[in-house]
Amino acid sequence: MTITSNLSRQVALFLLVTGCLSVSVLTLLLMLLPNYPVSLVWKLSPGGAIGVALASSTLSAVLLGDRLGRLILPILLSLYGLGSALYQLVSPAWGQTLPAEPFLMPVAPSLILVLMAFCCWYGNRRRPGRFLWRVGGLLGIAFGLAAVVGSTDLGAGGALEKVGEQATPLGAISAIALGSAFLLVGTGSGGMDKLRLSQTVMMLGLGALIVTMSLAYQATHDQETTRRALADQWLNDYSRALQGALTNRAQMLERLVDSWARLDIRLGNEDLVRDARILFSDHPDFRALLKINKRARENWRFSDDPDLTLWLENQLLTDAGLRWVRLFPERSEIRSWLVPDTDSPERLLVITRPADSTQYYLVALLDLGVLVDRELLPDHDELGLRLIGPQGEMDVFNQSTSGGRAIMATRSFDLGNNSATLTLAATGQPGRMGILPAAILLFGSVLAYIAMASRAWMEDKASEAKEGALEIQRLRSLMDRNPAPVFVIDREGRFTRLNPATAEILGMSRNRLTGMDFRELINETTVPAEDLANLENAFSQALNGLAPSGITMTFQNFGKDPRRFSLLFIPVMVMGNLEGVFGLAREQPA
Repeated sequence: MTITSNLSRQVALFLLVTGCLSVSVLTLLLMLLPNYPVSLVWKLSPGGAIGVALASSTLSAVLLGDRLGRLILPILLSLYGLGSALYQLVSPAWGQTLPAEPFLMPVAPSLILVLMAFCCWYGNRRRPGRFLWRVGGLLGIAFGLAAVVGSTDLGAGGALEKVGEQATPLGAISAIALGSAFLLVGTGSGGMDKLRLSQTVMMLGLGALIVTMSLAYQATHDQETTRRALADQWLNDYSRALQGALTNRAQMLERLVDSWARLDIRLGNEDLVRDARILFSDHPDFRALLKINKRARENWRFSDDPDLTLWLENQLLTDAGLRWVRLFPERSEIRSWLVPDTDSPERLLVITRPADSTQYYLVALLDLGVLVDRELLPDHDELGLRLIGPQGEMDVFNQSTSGGRAIMATRSFDLGNNSATLTLAATGQPGRMGILPAAILLFGSVLAYIAMASRAWMEDKASEAKEGALEIQRLRSLMDRNPAPVFVIDREGRFTRLNPATAEILGMSRNRLTGMDFRELINETTVPAEDLANLENAFSQALNGLAPSGITMTFQNFGKDPRRFSLLFIPVMVMGNLEGVFGLAREQPA
């Protein structure tokens, strides 16, 4: 496995992978904290959280050079991806749903995870490996971008909308981030086995990400708390209004059945139909009536839609309906409610009787959807209403956008002492990214990158400076402890550095010799003319940057015996500029 040696790319890789891992861990933690609401935009799906966590952990093992992690994590990631894809493909034909279904991923991201797992196992040293890393990165980015567009109005009604349904907004962003990381690994050059970022740099980046994520999630938590408090207040008012409307409808039936009881002998079918039509005309949410008379051979029924009359009678013939009607006279109430049908939870049945008689009852079918549409239309454009009854649930209004809506608040109330309980839920869009949380995330990520890159650059420069200082110490040790004469002369011929052996031969201290022109000691009085000419020629060639050539010369200093030396001049190059020459001498045996 080879990783880019570029520090900026390494910092970007670390932040991308660590950011995805942080998001997945936070999502899993939020699943354990249902009382800490955040916008759904800031959460992964359960399956997405597991997939992103496995993918980012696997890539982390690759970047950190963890051999055991590179062996185990790709296997786990591939098994999870293959299992998710296989289940999603087989489950429609199988017709069974596993309890673990929410923790599995859709087909497209599952297959991308399988490819990423293989890339992490195979590595990128060979050309096919680098190609697969780039393909995996491009597929991740393409899927993320398609999911982002598919979740907006731009992708509505097309193939992009189906892609958008396979990932939450944060899941799409995570796919783009992981794809970018794979692309960086697949296109980088360098040849390093792992990141060369120090532990200090990585802890700095991790700390910056934790602070950034904490602030961003706290900001979206505050926004979501305010949003839900408004929804709760609205639903509280709305539920009281709906409860009052239902009570009003029941009281209408009570007055109607009381009037029929007082005029029972004088009422004919035409009178009953006339009263029923007036009731239906004034309140269209009444859809059917059934008068159950214990003394009559046949029950009286009325509806504008015969199918509704049949539906009403069929509900009363079920076990729940029969028990409801049979137990009604035994209770002290003069009305009772029932939600009988799973497929039509908006249809309510209310039964009432005269206050002083139990000889007959009046059962009415009430359509809650019609009641809401005609008399209780919401005064809130963003919220919807979901009816959750004992036999099912449905969206009463804002049904066109009911898919994917989140429950913001709930209110429950009993329709009577021995009646069904209705639960109203205020629904809303999953939420938005929010300017403040998004700004915190963006600003914090940029600061984390700058802080990590700056720290890594400073450590790199400090390491280079330390290595340079060590190299200087090695050279000084080589020069000072060398038993042979070693010296450095600048372009003007002045000694800039020399070792003790050179000072001993020249017969002066190193301090006096430093800065002195070598010609003051090595001239026609100490060196034969021919050797002196060869010396000047060799020095001139070295100053011109030519290849070093050795000479042999005799040196006799201050009345001492002459000594024979072999001498070599080597040009001193610093950043492309010639600053002087090295002199290396060795005394020849007599």
